[in-house]
Amino acid sequence: MQKDIFSRELRASQDFALGNHSMLDILYSSEDSTILNIYSQFSDAVEHYGYAEMHFRQSERNLVAKRFINSQKEIATIANRFNSKGGAILTNATASLKTLIAQVQKEPAVKPKNLIQLDNFVNDFLDIVTLGEMKPADVEKINTVLQTCVEIAKKGGDKEVLNYAQMKFAELIEVRRSTNRGAVDNIPVWKMVAIAAFLAIAFFLVWRCLAKGKGCDVVERLAKGMGKTILTLIISLC
Repeated sequence: MQKDIFSRELRASQDFALGNHSMLDILYSSEDSTILNIYSQFSDAVEHYGYAEMHFRQSERNLVAKRFINSQKEIATIANRFNSKGGAILTNATASLKTLIAQVQKEPAVKPKNLIQLDNFVNDFLDIVTLGEMKPADVEKINTVLQTCVEIAKKGGDKEVLNYAQMKFAELIEVRRSTNRGAVDNIPVWKMVAIAAFLAIAFFLVWRCLAKGKGCDVVERLAKGMGKTILTLIISLC
């Protein structure tokens, strides 16, 4: 049983890592190097939460089926360790994010001349997401989060997008500390919060390239990379 959990966990890790690969390639080319560290830490935290959920769910299934009762304590220990580790990593990511927010707050606000690339990001992202095997209601949830990020970006620019990301980081920590760990609904609540944070980071990068007028050639790759990352998050991790 433990070997079976490990093999599923490893496959999920590989899937999620592959989904993140193109995103990390894009972030390496960003002038905002701090965002690479934040994204990497946040992705790592989400991955640990996913590992935790695999073990929590295994434990819950065993209890219902009255199987492997003697292993329940060990499984619970592993699950709680992954969950705590995810929280610790996310706390570090939050500290890095606060540093970036303080830096950006000192910069003069710059509004792009046009937002065509922002609309292009939305369309390219949705092209990828709608390829996933999800219920229409789940796509609607993701689109609602996406449109929230669009609205925040258009009203407050990169500063407000980062504040939104910080809010979602804090929300994810609290959700994973709750009794049900946010592991409810078809797409669990904790994943929807993580998706919102991922998109906030992406919109920060899009806004920065628009404001600076350079680097926007990667917007399409950013949208598709983010789409793949979110699909693998939904499909691969519990």
